[in-house]
Amino acid sequence: MKYAVVLVIAIIGMVASTPYISTGRGAGYRTDYAAGRSQWSTGRKEPNSFFVTRVVDGDTLRIDREEKVRLIGVDTPETRHPAKPAQYFGKEASLFTQREVEHRWVTLDYDVHKRDKYGRLLAYVHRSPDGFFLNAELIKQGYGFAYTRFPFKYMHTFREYEQQARSEGKGIIPLVFLIMEL
Repeated sequence: MKYAVVLVIAIIGMVASTPYISTGRGAGYRTDYAAGRSQWSTGRKEPNSFFVTRVVDGDTLRIDREEKVRLIGVDTPETRHPAKPAQYFGKEASLFTQREVEHRWVTLDYDVHKRDKYGRLLAYVHRSPDGFFLNAELIKQGYGFAYTRFPFKYMHTFREYEQQARSEGKGIIPLVFLIMEL
């Protein structure tokens, strides 16, 4: 009887620690979504590779459960400002960012300054493994503007993307410029 109990405990331990499961979300590998981890996200492939655990708003993410990352060179409408209501098109920008990078691996590239005055990491975000450039795509698709208050290496390119989005009538950009012209 004693050996049977030990055998059952050993089998349960082996099943619980196996990385493969056969049904449910993420079939084929074991995940812990609440902690933002999977068997694939426990080891980093590249030094600047991180797992996005949550999207705060269109231009701010949380990586590895704690660290806030502010996207360089892009400004999206606010959705979670403590003193302001959610801005027009802010929810759409947040949903775009969620759809593209939440619960996925990204690589971060930095510019001149690594942190802002609020302590957030400042970075260019590329989705792994396809290299999707989130900062640029937010502007190209009209979800945000080129934020040019401080110089950065893609400033000229981001301004061109904003002009292109405006001329194609994408997202919020044409609406803002229409209001400004009235």
